Amino acid sequence: MLKNVLIAGGAGYVGSLLMPQFLEDGHNVIVHDIIDFGKNTLPLDHPGLMVIESDIRDTAKLSEACEGVDPESISRVTETWFKYFAS
Repeated sequence: MLKNVLIAGGAGYVGSLLMPQFLEDGHNVIVHDIIDFGKNTLPLDHPGLMVIESDIRDTAKLSEACEGVDPESISRVTETWFKYFAS
C-alpha cells in the first residue's frame, strides 16, 4: 500500500538517502527541513515530493507537514544540535 511519508530533515545526508527510495517505491514524500544544506539534492520536479522549508522547532509548520501522514510513516533524521553549539 502506498503511503504519504514524512521525512523531517529530508534534505540532509540521511534524509537524502531515504527520500529517493520512498519516491522510487511510489510513495508521496513530504520533506520538512530548514534546508541549510542539501537543497540541490532534492528532486524538486518530482510529482510525489512536497517540500516544507521550516525549522523542526516550528510546531505549526511541523503539524502542517504531519497532516495525512500515518505516525508509523514519520522519520526524524534532523540535526539541530549544531545550532546550539555554533559560535
